Amino acid sequence: MEERTGIITPVRTAEIVDVEFKAAVDAKDYALIAKLSREMAKLQADAEKAKREQALAGRAELTDKVKAKVDAFMQKLIDSKVLDGCEGIWYANDFGSTETSLRLFADERPKRKSSGTGTSTGSGKKFSVTTKELLEKHGNEVVGESAGKELSYTVNGVAISWTVDTTWNEMSQKSTNGNWQYYKVRVPLLKLEGLL
Repeated sequence: MEERTGIITPVRTAEIVDVEFKAAVDAKDYALIAKLSREMAKLQADAEKAKREQALAGRAELTDKVKAKVDAFMQKLIDSKVLDGCEGIWYANDFGSTETSLRLFADERPKRKSSGTGTSTGSGKKFSVTTKELLEKHGNEVVGESAGKELSYTVNGVAISWTVDTTWNEMSQKSTNGNWQYYKVRVPLLKLEGLL
């Protein structure tokens, strides 16, 4: 039962609408049939939407749990130095297939040749400081306008917003998307550190 302005009205369910619909068909009340058809369609759409949202919420929670375990395993590999010389990893496991796929990425960009007389020996990697190290140093500081004045960013069709009081640790946790982590966390932190 719902209460609106002091009047208690029964909650409309598909079963109630179905009974009323059958009575309207028997009475050949076509205006009521049309009205009840729209109401039934809305009830069914709402029920399907609720199921989808529940499934997505469960999948999001599972995604977070699996990602945490994969991240922990990857950190062990990184710490063990097994992946030294690699810039990244891509792993895929389609459960419908018996094969998995793995690619290791290395920084294989060619070294730039200088026409000057300098003796640069850059490895192609600009900064040796990691985002994790930057967050350890500046994570509790507030973002202010360092990550942009718009205070909103769209990642995969989802708008992410923050305030000037948001800390860098909170910014980092808003999305695991690579573009977000690079453009809204790493680059501003490098600027804050004076490296850019």
